[in-house]
Order: sequence, then C-alpha cells, then structure tokens
Amino acid sequence: PPGGNPVSPPRRVIALLLMLAGTAAVADESLNQQIDQTVRHYFSQQLAGKAAAEGWQDSRFTQKVFALPENAPTEPCPQPLQIHNADQAWPGFGRLRLNLTCPGQPQWTVLVTAQAHVFIRAVVAAQVMERGQLITPAMLAYQEVAVTRQSHGLFSGIEEVAGLSAKRRTRSQQVLTQDMLVSPWLVR
Repeated sequence: PPGGNPVSPPRRVIALLLMLAGTAAVADESLNQQIDQTVRHYFSQQLAGKAAAEGWQDSRFTQKVFALPENAPTEPCPQPLQIHNADQAWPGFGRLRLNLTCPGQPQWTVLVTAQAHVFIRAVVAAQVMERGQLITPAMLAYQEVAVTRQSHGLFSGIEEVAGLSAKRRTRSQQVLTQDMLVSPWLVR
C-alpha cells in the first residue's frame, strides 16, 4: 500500500519473535555475568583469607561455574546477589556448592556448583639435592604451582628453606614441602 508499511503481518510476527529472543538472550547473558561476578568476588575474598593464613605469595585463581539448574531465575537480580556457602569451608581447591539469593525476593534463588583452580608461588629445587645435603639459596627457585589436596606444607619463601637439609634425594624442579626437609644437626 502507498505510504504504508511494506512488511507483511507474518514477517512482523517473525521480527517480533526475533526481538523477544534477543531480549531473552541478553537477560540470560546478564544473569550469567551477574552470577559469574558474584562467584568471582566470593572466591577472591576466600583466597585472600586463605593466602594470609597459609602465607601464600602471588596467588591467583581461575574459576568455572557449572551449568545453571533448569529452575534458575530468568532475569538478573536488581541488587547485588548474596552468596551462601552450601558446603563446608573452602579449602583452597576443588568444587564448592554455593547458594545465591536476591535480597528482598525470596523466590529468586539458585544453587550453583563452582570450581576454582588456585595457583601460588612456591619454592622448588633448582638442582638435584642429595639426602643430608645442606640447602643454600642458590639451590632454590620459585615456580607457580596449582594448589591441590596434597599441597599442604609448601614453602613460599626461599629464606624458609635455606639452611635446612634434604631428608631424601630431591630432583630438580621438584616442589619442596615441609615433610621433605629437616633441620641439620648442630653437633655430629
């Protein structure tokens, strides 16, 4: 029609559906970003406390939030999310279940599983060390290592290790732990 809209009614419906789908995709992306940012903030706070308690240096982490459940909210929360640890205290590694809630909206809640991989700077042997050998600073180096269940007793400073001796032969680039080293005898 002259002066009218040249788009047919079926095309208008398709255009409207595409617009609505785009709006839903933006809402999903915003919701995912809000959840990801909240979980990142939580892990940052937890890592700061853990690093201070353990003496970890130069710590960093990567995170992954696993797929949201089917009954998850469809819109982001208009306020900052509150996060509640649904499991025990975070040990610095592994998966964790977190309950996210929207203040003032009791129906807005989602349970997510998140995992953080923590990396710290730790002391390693820069060369092979023989059993009973007195360790000097020149024999040591730093290396970034992933924190795992077996990471207990890592050293974060060369000064903590220098002057100790190896309990057993230690290979080059091996991460040093407290159970691998001993104070040398003062009198033989």
